[in-house]
Order: sequence, then structure tokens, then C-alpha cells
Amino acid sequence: MSDILTIEGEVILLKTDNGHCYIRINKVESDVKDGWWKVHFSPLTSVPLTDIVWVLDEKQIRGDKFTIKGINHQLEKVEFLISQDNSNQKVKLIPKKSKIVGSNVISMATWKEQKKNKL
Repeated sequence: MSDILTIEGEVILLKTDNGHCYIRINKVESDVKDGWWKVHFSPLTSVPLTDIVWVLDEKQIRGDKFTIKGINHQLEKVEFLISQDNSNQKVKLIPKKSKIVGSNVISMATWKEQKKNKL
């Protein structure tokens, strides 16, 4: 159950029958119904970011399919790699399944640790 609460701040892939988009999980809080959670998220396609709240059970948060108004939905965790261009300090997020490779690509966890150590 604790792994559900650790997804706050993560970018997740929301897949639907109509396509997919990346969303940022803003907050996860328990619902009044046991085993259900209020998931606050923002689609990364909207400007300004809009906070949307869905009430999902634990299986749905972990990737089981569910329907809303007859449309299939599924959350999928996405792991990103970070590509750093040292010449101009640009940071680029690359989905881990991407075919882009190179010596300057590191995992997000490694990048966060390096950033933390510099402070």
C-alpha cells in the first residue's frame, strides 16, 4: 500500500481508447471507502496545468484497466532517462524504452543523486 503514496510527483502514461498522454501525479490521498484513493493529477498537455481528481482503487493505480463513461483507461508507470548536453546545460527526458542511446544518457535516479550531491 505504501508504494501507492510514493507516486506523487511522478509522470505516468495515461492510455485510453482515444490515445494517450503523460500526466503528473500531484497528490494521492485515501478515500472514505477502504482500498480506494483520490488521485489528483495534471495532464501535461494542458496549459495552465489543470488539477483533475479521480477516485481509483489500488489495482487501477497499479495498472489494471478501468472504464470512465464507457472509455477504457489504464495507468502505466514510465521510467525516464536523462540526456544532458554539457555544452549548454540542457536536460532532456527520454522514455526508458526509447531507442536513443549515448554515453551522456543517465537514469533519472542517478541524475537526482548527482544534483543532490552538488548542493
